[in-house]
Amino acid sequence: MTEVQQNKDSFVRHELRALLQAIDRDITDVSYSVEENGEEFALITWQNGYKCRINVSGDSLKALVWDTLKRI
Repeated sequence: MTEVQQNKDSFVRHELRALLQAIDRDITDVSYSVEENGEEFALITWQNGYKCRINVSGDSLKALVWDTLKRI
């Protein structure tokens, strides 16, 4: 993982998770992953097991938040 991707991972696991859980108490997990081809994803999981996978490839932190909020 590159330094930029490591920063996104930390941001998603801490700041974005806190924001999303404040908005929706049913969100149980928020994670970040990088595929072998370099594509980046945020994965949001709700208590009922529903998961939403959001492509955040190339996003700045601001764009990552915006893309995530648009999908939930």
